[in-house]
Amino acid sequence: MTNKGHCICGCLKEIPSGRSIIIVTDRGGLFNLTFIDVIDHCVRGIDPLGRSQIIDCECIAGIDLRPSTGGNLTLQSEAVIVCTGFISGTVTCNGIPVAGAPVTFTDDIAAGLTYTPNPAITDSSGRILVEVNIPESTPEIPANIIGTTVINGDTISAIDNCMVMCPSSQCSIELTASGESIDCTGNVFAVVTCGGVPVEGVTVDFSSDNPNFTLNPTSDVTDSQGDVAAGLNIAPNTPSQVTNITASATIGTQTLSTTISVSGQCANTCALTLSSASEIDCSGVLSGTLLCGGVPQSGVTVTFTQFPEAVATIPSATTNASGNFTTNITVPPGTALTSTVVSGTAIVAGQTVSSSIDIDFSCRATTCPCKFRLGVRGSSAPATANVVNQGVPSTVTGNINVTANQCYSRGERCDPTVDNFSISFSGATFTFNLAQGRRIRFSCIGERGATLEGTAIATGSSTIQGLFDVFIGFTRSGSTATWNILATNQAGDSFSTTFTSGISSETEIEDCDD
Repeated sequence: MTNKGHCICGCLKEIPSGRSIIIVTDRGGLFNLTFIDVIDHCVRGIDPLGRSQIIDCECIAGIDLRPSTGGNLTLQSEAVIVCTGFISGTVTCNGIPVAGAPVTFTDDIAAGLTYTPNPAITDSSGRILVEVNIPESTPEIPANIIGTTVINGDTISAIDNCMVMCPSSQCSIELTASGESIDCTGNVFAVVTCGGVPVEGVTVDFSSDNPNFTLNPTSDVTDSQGDVAAGLNIAPNTPSQVTNITASATIGTQTLSTTISVSGQCANTCALTLSSASEIDCSGVLSGTLLCGGVPQSGVTVTFTQFPEAVATIPSATTNASGNFTTNITVPPGTALTSTVVSGTAIVAGQTVSSSIDIDFSCRATTCPCKFRLGVRGSSAPATANVVNQGVPSTVTGNINVTANQCYSRGERCDPTVDNFSISFSGATFTFNLAQGRRIRFSCIGERGATLEGTAIATGSSTIQGLFDVFIGFTRSGSTATWNILATNQAGDSFSTTFTSGISSETEIEDCDD
């Protein structure tokens, strides 16, 4: 119904009191009202919060007499809230934002979370932003945070499911670079732990004291292994020089900070920039620009690599007349949150141009393709491994143990939350351990084979440390199995072996309905 001939108020007089209507003002505003009557060329009604409203008929551009019904409250937070975080929300009625609505917060945590403010009052766009504080010494536990408001006399609630934690043990942050000297582009990696346990959901800030060395992004959130990374890009025509890179974070009352010195140079006159959302869930877009001496480069192919390898599918792209390019990113279902460094590379007149960016990939599956638990009988088997340590190859012998459990749970079908694997190798003078393994993807080959790709953190007496991209292949033949192990990091270090062992009594490979 429109306001032609100013007939709206005359028509509204024929509408029974108590009917829901939506009024559109001549300035584009929307009012959701329970209609009362029309007096002195003004419409009177009650808004969703029970407040009286009076609107001059001259200000009305149109009325919807068939609005949808009901109020709605939505809430959203980070997947993991560490000590302090925020919850955002929106209150609407019939799709229209409700201003001035009080939203009260509670939760199901025994220790009790605190919210500031509580209740929170929606702004003119129907939005709220609430700070959440978790008591110190709270372990990582699931939380249901409940918001409640009243719309048109009806109580409306919404639940935000997340993980909360606030460690009391001493926390630390470690920072490494992808090489001793960076040529145009490289990476820095940080790991946050508390009491030796990785902490997910911590915001880490990166900074450089040299303007020729830039970080992309300058801030990111740790993944399930406590890892976070950033691309390190050096400006074209930069001679060899040094920068101090600092990574800092805050966990509760603890302030963490560490600094490393990184040297690098970039003789290129071309510059490649990359841009993407900081987190991509299942699919997204990566774009960028290629310039040489400030001039756009057309028809140049840009290819992409990742660390960890092959977390997502990123096809190559070709620049247009403006030097711009775009490519689609696809993340396989079942991919846990993984902090990934994506590097783009192009060749212009024989000159290689590169740039890096950190993207958090995820596509969490609610189902599993299959389930397995794998192990070495007696927790040890002899093995010979090929090792590349700081560019130096060697062959080492010792004993190895491998365990992997994906989606396996007794008495149930498949449990997607079950996700762990570890590798330990011990030789006379060399030990290499991969712990806190988390999958990227896995598959089963009947009941006799399985493959697993994921990431893990290296420890041991060797100088090979940090985050590793890991592949495990398993083939069973009777009571024995052949294992194929390959682990690599961004610095070019690697550990690989193929060995045969007896299988543990717990070893099983099954379909989800077994």
